[in-house]
Amino acid sequence: MRRSVALPIGIVVAFLIVALALTQLLLPVLAASRIQRRLTKGGGSAHVSVHAFPALRLLFHEGDSIRVSGSGLRVQLGTGKQHVLKNLDGFGSAQIHLRDVAAGPFHTRLFTLDKAAGSSTYDLVVQASFSPARLASYFGSALGGSLGGLLGGLAGGLAAGSQPVPVAVQAQLVSEDGNPRVVGGVGTVAGIPMGPVLEAVTAAIIARL
Repeated sequence: MRRSVALPIGIVVAFLIVALALTQLLLPVLAASRIQRRLTKGGGSAHVSVHAFPALRLLFHEGDSIRVSGSGLRVQLGTGKQHVLKNLDGFGSAQIHLRDVAAGPFHTRLFTLDKAAGSSTYDLVVQASFSPARLASYFGSALGGSLGGLLGGLAGGLAAGSQPVPVAVQAQLVSEDGNPRVVGGVGTVAGIPMGPVLEAVTAAIIARL
């Protein structure tokens, strides 16, 4: 009688062990592949790796680390209020390194966003350029809300310029309920406050993760 009970229990336990092992192997690969497809939806290339133990944490946007590299991506610029950092906040460490990213009127040559293990602050580096005329047009029509109102007039004053305006900034940002907020290391470029702009660019890119 005991043997007849122990055998089914042993089969169930063995099945659970195999299922967990397969989950640990497959979930990180599937999660990385999904993120990679979303990043490259508008073109470009990307490589993504995620690590989590147990891997089931990935189902809740949690893990040990996430690493993303890529180039040639095309994203839509947002307002910075899409709770996008929730996709990263659950990871112990994050490293996002991208080149040649087009976000609205910005051509971003370099975008890096790093969070060290145990830290709640993200280090952001952006090297980009924008056309004053395109920036004025974009903030005047495509981007509404408070960000458009804040920057539309400033950008309009630059519309006569024809030369690209370079942007090279290092900043620190934190996540406020998943929204990126710049807390230090950035000022203005050509009279335009970079804080809201960087928040919008960050949101546009991280929304694809």
